[in-house]
Amino acid sequence: MSETADFSKGLPAHPERATTEGKNKFVGFWVFLSGEVTMFATFFGTYLAFETVRLQVLKPPISSPCPLFLL
Repeated sequence: MSETADFSKGLPAHPERATTEGKNKFVGFWVFLSGEVTMFATFFGTYLAFETVRLQVLKPPISSPCPLFLL
């Protein structure tokens, strides 16, 4: 039997998710996107944490110890 598509009844409602390959691409896109969001959230969070510590280090008097690595 031939594996050709029968378009006599029209296209499916979501042709990109009609096959297993299309479903895998759809899920793969969301996995990639969630990984990117996680990575950049980590970058920005780390930057903000170190920036906050840096700003706190500049404010105390000179006689206090430097809490640079105390997060």
